[in-house]
Amino acid sequence: MKLFYNFLISTAILTSLIADDAEQATDPQQDGVKYENNTLQYALHKAHVSHPELKTQKYTVDASKYTYQSSKGAWLPTLDVSTSIGPERNVDRITTVNGRQKGTEDEIYELYQARVRQVLFDGGLRDSLIDQSHEQLSQSRNTYDETREGISFSVISAYVEILRQSKLVVLSEDNFNRHKDLYEKVKKRFDLKRETKVSLAQAQSRLLRSENAIIQAKHSLKQAKVAYRQLVGENPPGTLVDVRLVDFKMEESLFDAFSISENHPALLRAGSQITEARAGIQGAKSRFAPEVALEANAFYDRYASGIDAENEEYNLLLTANWNLFNGFQDKRNYQASISRLYASTNSKDAVKIQIFENVEDSWIEISKLKRNVTILKEQKELAQYTADGYVEQYDKSSRSLFDVLNTQTDAFNSETAYISAIYDEVVAFARLGFFMGDLSQRVVGYKFDKELYLKQK
Repeated sequence: MKLFYNFLISTAILTSLIADDAEQATDPQQDGVKYENNTLQYALHKAHVSHPELKTQKYTVDASKYTYQSSKGAWLPTLDVSTSIGPERNVDRITTVNGRQKGTEDEIYELYQARVRQVLFDGGLRDSLIDQSHEQLSQSRNTYDETREGISFSVISAYVEILRQSKLVVLSEDNFNRHKDLYEKVKKRFDLKRETKVSLAQAQSRLLRSENAIIQAKHSLKQAKVAYRQLVGENPPGTLVDVRLVDFKMEESLFDAFSISENHPALLRAGSQITEARAGIQGAKSRFAPEVALEANAFYDRYASGIDAENEEYNLLLTANWNLFNGFQDKRNYQASISRLYASTNSKDAVKIQIFENVEDSWIEISKLKRNVTILKEQKELAQYTADGYVEQYDKSSRSLFDVLNTQTDAFNSETAYISAIYDEVVAFARLGFFMGDLSQRVVGYKFDKELYLKQK
């Protein structure tokens, strides 16, 4: 019995020492990053730490990490201990010349078993499972990165849309005031019999149209604020800090953009799937090899079968298990693993083509919008100059009301197009950054420690 206890204690100590060398999880705190709540940096940071979709991906990464750590335990020995203790009654009935007799014994039955098993060879199965779980961890991290970049694009788009619609509300109100002043001039001239009723109706119609533009702009602004709240988790402040293209880090050439896109999370995930498929092939091949293990067993019992005796058994065994036939399942699984490798390889090629196409399209769009902004800036200034001049000429009765109203509309539309082009340019770059896979790193003045955040509980 003493020998059995010594064996049990020694195996427990060995297992404890091995466990002490295992990786220990840490629970650091995310550095407190302070941004003003009316900045794009604040909106991004708030979304990155609080958006439910990102939290879901974070816990998926945690699950994959623990699965990977668990898979590495396959290299360590296993220790199984069992015990059975309890009262036992044995009744013996025998027939003798004196008749039938019965003997009863009550004892405390004890049984202790311990087994230590270490796999020595398995054809590479353990390596395969560990490699596959490692790649699944990489894929979950890449999925988290891709989700974060998608959230970043949505936040920037919502933020920019608020800026756009805020300016359009101001512009629409200014346009309404201009039309209101013009309507009052026309009404005075109508009262003096210097304008027709048709002209007054025309001026009133344009005034109502300009009022409707205010309603539309305010409605769009409310929708933009709703999108912001859904992404950031809180309402935007009254006034947001303006952002332009200069507030982002941009590559100098399309070739540089392509180079960065090589590290897009979706592309990295596809590459990891190829590595996982290769590990799966190794795992399938391992099924053709035997499993060789070393086992140490200890057994102790007392009062077994009603006999007042102690029994101890110890053995050290080298075991081998080799499945020689299972209906060709191993062969078919091996062929399936090869097909999965081919599928993963072609999937990566398709992802790369799609990413590069999106990057180039976005690059072309930015180039177009840059030119548009330059042209529209000059055009809106000329349109406003013309509109102001026509009002002065109308006051001198040298321009018709129709000409004045048309130039006012043209000036408003030109200013609207210019404002939209400025922010379309920002959104186009955000789209480019998303397709390059590093949008959140391109916002000037913003930094997010992803590794530290993922380690938080």
